[in-house]
Amino acid sequence: MVYAVLAPQPSSSNQFLERVTADTGGRLWKVEAEKDLKDTFEEVLRHIRSRYLITYYPQGVGGEGWHTLTVRLKRGRGDVLARPGYFRARTERQ
Repeated sequence: MVYAVLAPQPSSSNQFLERVTADTGGRLWKVEAEKDLKDTFEEVLRHIRSRYLITYYPQGVGGEGWHTLTVRLKRGRGDVLARPGYFRARTERQ
């Protein structure tokens, strides 16, 4: 899971960070000015300290390749940050 803080100017590295955070189920914070960095990093720390980690071990999954995964809350309210799926590589046992 990737967390990133970046400045507002567009660049290829910013686009890369946006993609990586989305693909890993992470979160991206954008900072408009240097004076906002301290508050933003404090928010990042609060977020990391208050998260839960759920581990998923697939069973009975089809062959190799991409498998979409949806994570949602049954009850209650909250934000879910999760990868959109996972890739299963070919193994000798398949």
